[in-house]
Amino acid sequence: MKNTKKIILIIIFSLAFQWMVYALLNWKADELLNPFFRLNRSYSVDAELKNAHRFTLSYNNKFLSCISDNELCIINLTSNKKIKYKEDPVIAEGIILGYKWLPDRNSLLYVKKNPLTGVSSVYSLDLDEISVSGSGAGFDATLERTINFPMEQIFDIQISTYTNNLYFLYKDQEAKHKILKMDIMKNINRMDNPNEEINKIFVSNRFGNLFLESREGTIKTILSQLDRERTVLTEGEKNILLGCEDNKVYIGKLKDSLLEGIFSILVDPNGKKLQTQEIWQGEIPYDPVYVRVSADDKVMIQNTRRLDIIRADGKHDSRNMPEGTVVLSDTGKTFMQIIPGRDSLVYYWRSI
Repeated sequence: MKNTKKIILIIIFSLAFQWMVYALLNWKADELLNPFFRLNRSYSVDAELKNAHRFTLSYNNKFLSCISDNELCIINLTSNKKIKYKEDPVIAEGIILGYKWLPDRNSLLYVKKNPLTGVSSVYSLDLDEISVSGSGAGFDATLERTINFPMEQIFDIQISTYTNNLYFLYKDQEAKHKILKMDIMKNINRMDNPNEEINKIFVSNRFGNLFLESREGTIKTILSQLDRERTVLTEGEKNILLGCEDNKVYIGKLKDSLLEGIFSILVDPNGKKLQTQEIWQGEIPYDPVYVRVSADDKVMIQNTRRLDIIRADGKHDSRNMPEGTVVLSDTGKTFMQIIPGRDSLVYYWRSI
């Protein structure tokens, strides 16, 4: 009997020791792979960011961007310093309409409008040229294209690096929501119908399909569009477009202010419907600050102080969010908590 107890104790201690060794090795590996990334540790940005808003992270969490007093500010999260870049003096005082990180590299595009001429210009910044600790002094913004369409406000920019197409969801002079397609190398075209209001757009980076939530009169549809050819995926007032990942579109079922279900539609490279799959049913208060489909197929719904996560297997997690500004990562594994201070900006990495 005593020998049996000794054997059991030895097994327990052995398993505990193995777990401790595994945890230590995992922690050390994380240090080697992510030397500037620690969960639940405070970091301070060496820059003054007044009235900062519209925070986003680059695809690999190396850079943080925001708008501060009509300036596009980019923080190198390795050195926690603000990146300095040069603009053409003619547009330096222009109005920033919007910006977007590319989905697969440390580059972003931003749009500035000349208030005198009404012409908008698209600029790019390639941050892969910046060294690990450098601030990018003397770094130049590159003019890509000019846009003569009347754009009063940009709600969203979607990018497909597969096709080199950009899609702008914007408000025109008549306060209507419209879509503009821009090929970096070729033309600029309107993508919406004359009597159509566009609520949301997403684009597949893998195939270049455009997915949009549209209303024309009393009819609300979710569509797939490739060039000028459209395919209706769903029709109905309760359906809302949540996002896409490659060739899978995520759609929610809304009733009043509650999200009651999520399903996905798989499409082929031409945007034709292949398969519909129900992912989740339940009830979530729906008044989102932000909705994102992560690279690992999580649907993340961020409300003011709450984050709901629906995983691909239908599992639903909900958590209260901390104070400050929350910025979700594309990976679906972490988020950044930003706490503005008097002299600097403090942030934490948190696990999802």
